[in-house]
Amino acid sequence: TMKKNTNSKLTLKMIAGFIILGLAIITVACVTGYNEFKNDIKQQYNDEAYGIAHSAAGLVDSDTAKLLGQIAKDRSNGDFDQAVIDEIIASDEYQKIRGGFLNLRENMGANDIYLVYCNLDILNDYQGTKEGWTPFTYIFDCYADEEYSYVLGDQGPINPDFIEPTTE
Repeated sequence: TMKKNTNSKLTLKMIAGFIILGLAIITVACVTGYNEFKNDIKQQYNDEAYGIAHSAAGLVDSDTAKLLGQIAKDRSNGDFDQAVIDEIIASDEYQKIRGGFLNLRENMGANDIYLVYCNLDILNDYQGTKEGWTPFTYIFDCYADEEYSYVLGDQGPINPDFIEPTTE
C-alpha cells in the first residue's frame, strides 16, 4: 500500500503539473494573440487614416492649401483679420472643398476628418490642463455632428496623450 500511495501522490503531482503547464501555455497564447490583434487593428486604422489623408489631399490644390495654412498659422500666432477669415469661410471655393471633405468622411465611414495647423510651441507648452491650451488651429473639420465642427480659424486642444506622437 505504501507503493500505491506513492504512485497516487506522483500521479496527482503529474496531473497538477500538466494543468499548471496547460494554464501557462493558454495564458501565453492569449496574451500573444491579444497583442497581435491589437497591432493588426492599429495597423489597419493607420492604413485607413493614411488612405483618407491621401484622398483628402486631392481635394485642395497646393496654392489654396498654402494660403489656408498660412491663415491658420497667422491665427495661431494672434496675427489675423477676422473679416478675411469670414470672407474665406463664406466663399464658394472653401465651401466646395469642405463639401468634398464631408463626402469623403461619409463615404469612408469616419467619425471625423479635419485639417489643422499645429503650433508646436503651444503644443509643447502643455502645463497639465487643456483650459486655454489650443495648439490646433482648424482649416477644415468635418465632424459627424455638425454642431461640434470647427471652421477656418477656430482653435482647440488635443488629447494630451497624443502630444508625443504629434511631434514625431
